[in-house]
Order: sequence, then structure tokens, then C-alpha cells
Amino acid sequence: LTANDCYDMIEAARRNGVKLMVGHKRRLRPQYAKVAALARAGEMGRPVAINISGWHGEEWWGRWWTCKESCGGTLHAGGAHDIDYMRFILGEVDWVYAVQGPTPGTSTDYADIIAVVLRFGSGAIRPLWTGNIVEYVYPTYGIDLTPQLMEQCCDTAVRLLDEVGFAVPNERFLKRVQGKPGLRIDGGRVHFDPTLTREYLDRFIASQASKRQPATEPVPATEWRVQINGYSMNVLDIETEEIRLATCRDLQDLIKLANSFGIGGYYPCMPQYLPPLMRAIACFKICWEMSENIQPYDYQHPAQIPYVYEMHQGMGRRFEIGLVVPSGLCVDPASLDIVLDFYADWKNNRDINFTVLDYGMIGIIKPVTVIGCATMTLAETLGLHILLNLFDPEIDLSVSLYGGSPTDLRNACWAFGSPRGHLFRYLNSRTGAHLFSYEPQVYRSGRVLLETSSSAVDEQAIMEKMACGLLGAM
Repeated sequence: LTANDCYDMIEAARRNGVKLMVGHKRRLRPQYAKVAALARAGEMGRPVAINISGWHGEEWWGRWWTCKESCGGTLHAGGAHDIDYMRFILGEVDWVYAVQGPTPGTSTDYADIIAVVLRFGSGAIRPLWTGNIVEYVYPTYGIDLTPQLMEQCCDTAVRLLDEVGFAVPNERFLKRVQGKPGLRIDGGRVHFDPTLTREYLDRFIASQASKRQPATEPVPATEWRVQINGYSMNVLDIETEEIRLATCRDLQDLIKLANSFGIGGYYPCMPQYLPPLMRAIACFKICWEMSENIQPYDYQHPAQIPYVYEMHQGMGRRFEIGLVVPSGLCVDPASLDIVLDFYADWKNNRDINFTVLDYGMIGIIKPVTVIGCATMTLAETLGLHILLNLFDPEIDLSVSLYGGSPTDLRNACWAFGSPRGHLFRYLNSRTGAHLFSYEPQVYRSGRVLLETSSSAVDEQAIMEKMACGLLGAM
């Protein structure tokens, strides 16, 4: 289409008394309109961050939108709908940062991956990644994670914390860091002075480089061991062979089985016949009563924390409070409330560890490439490290450079059991090595997860477990 074509269309619509509109149809769909109405009414709280990832299927190929001259590219063809819908919810945009990836295939003549970060007038932030699914069901790895690339990763993380900032939707915490040197608070977002960020980043790199020693020999086969990595909500009933919800008895029986083999790890299942707030508490109680080697993992609701913390104190164990990053460059406000509520206990008893929970779900809540995911994870964990350290210099949150794990983009979840998990672990070993200035001579695979993305006990589950086991053995 040309500009003159558009004018002709407008004139034809006027002449015939019909409506003419841009094809931004999502805001007219009932389910989309309902979500927007709830958001604008404040019934779900104030929107502070929204993530959107889009991949467009095989029906595109051979049609006019595979050509940049015809459609403008993947952002114009697909991402335009997402941008329009976010404007429908959040209002107008006042800041944009965008970068395009490579064109590795021949299906299109334009960049296959576009990454955009939008900041709206309300202060809300919205990352958008859009691409074509045929060549990006999973990321491609025709890339050398060189020291130069890792330095670009660091530079980009510093820029993100300065220009985009970190959403901290918690007034209690913002008041505690208001006026700290190197921080600028603007509408619930904390912006970090690049000099401050670089100082903390250099300190982190130096501390890790002194700890890391390159591996020179493979791990002997005798060092392999098995452990449980469970958290299952369902079990396979031994008597009926039916898949059903787990019970307290199931957890007890599975712990007994693990004890009989001398196996440790995390709890194999979580009882589902208890009220939701009692489930994690029951896991802690049963695990600690029955085994020294099977560990409960985490609280699942703030209301559980006083009870779980008291149980940790009774057992003489350290309690862990996690700061959750639910979306790009945003911290969960409830996590900060928990930190503030238990800050005095930490000061008095020194029996609490503060950690960061930042999932590397590539293409879902993180960019679709390993280096993009590592950059975002570095920016987020470093930002939280600085914030908590300025709040109290004795709090030393860990900083992460994590390139992600395989994801199932069709169902927006982890791709448990994917043989690509081995490749991700290898790439993640390279990111840290090159950032911390050493070259490992031998790659050591720390673990092999015999998990599956299959929803049933079937051939797919068997093949996935076999593939993971063979890769690990090799």
C-alpha cells in the first residue's frame, strides 16, 4: 500500500457511508476488552509491568508478509497488535528502546527477532519480543559467547538500570531508600546512576573471578549420585495405576522409599487434600520428622511465613526469604513487605538468608536468546543487590548471570525433559567463564534432570528421560 492508496480508501469509505479502521482488532475481542476494563477499573491493582512474546506460525510462509517491502517486518505485522492493545490498557508511550536480531533463515528477508521495551506515561513498563516460530521453536545457538559479547551484556545491563529503571511498587521500601546516593526515584521506578551500577558490577566480577578455578579434569564416574527433585502435585497410585492428587500418606511413603535407598533431595510430592495454606507447612513437618536428607523447599504464601520461620528456629536451621522478579525489571511488592516485616528478626537473630527468585524462562518472561536472558537476569539481580545493599550494607544478595533453560513456547511453561537442557547448561557455563576471565579446559555437567514435559506416563515421557540420561552419561 502507498499513502495515495490510503487516501483513496478513506474517500471511498466516506462516499459509501461505511466505517474504515486500522486492523487493531484485539481491543474489540470480548476477552481482551474484559481484561482492559478490569485493568482500567483498578480491580486487579495498578499495572506496573506487562510481558508479551509473539511467534507466528507456518501459515505465514509464501504470503505477502514474508517480505519487508510489503509488510514492514515482524514488528509491523504482529507486534503492532500487541502495542495497540497495551496502549488501550496503559495509555500513551513516552519512552522506547528497541533492538533487532539476525535473519538466520530464508523464510523472510527481515530480522527474525525484534526486542522492544516500552515505558508508558503511567510509569508502567512493557517488554515485547516478537518473531517467527518456524525457525525459533527454541533459540538457535550459532553464537560464540565471547568475552566481548559478555562485556556488551554488562554494558546493556547498566543502561537498562539507568534508562529503563527497576519497578519497585512498594511505598514502604521506597521511603527507606529515598535519597540514597546514585538512585533516582520516578513514579515508582528506581533509576540507577551508571557510575554506581558499574562500581557494584566490577565488585561482583572481581569477587567471582577470585573464587572460580577452571576445571582441568573430567569428573570421575564414581562421583555420580541420584537425588529427588520432586514437587509433584500428582502421584501414580501403585494399587490402581491411576494418576491422582497426592496425599500426606503418599509423601510419607515416598520419603520412606527414598530413605531405604539412601537418596536425598527435595520433597517428592505436596499433599493436595489439605487447605492451600496448610500444604507447605505439612511438607516441612513431614520431611523434618522423617528424614535428614529429604528437604522441604519454600513457603508459598506470606501467611505461612511466621509458622515456617518458627519451625526453622525450632530445628536450628536458617530460613530463606526470596525476592521474586515476576516480570521484566520489576520486583514483587509482597516480597519487599516480607523483607521489611522480618528485617528486625534478621538483625537480632542472623538466621535468615535473603535470595532472589528470577526465572530464566526464555521467550516467556525473558528475551528469546541465551545472551538476552543473561543480560536481563544480570540487570535484575544486580539492581536488587544494589537496592538491598543500600538499604542495609550487611545484606549481600547474590547476583546472577543466567542464560535460561528450555521452554515450551506452545504452552508457555518449562520444557522439562528437553535434551536441549544439556546445551543450555553448557552455554551457561560459558557465560560465567568469559565474564570472570578464565577459559575452562573441561566442561563439567553438574546434574542431569530425569524430568519430562509429557503430561502423562507415556512413550514421550520414557523417550525424554532416556535422552536426558544418555546425554548426561556422555
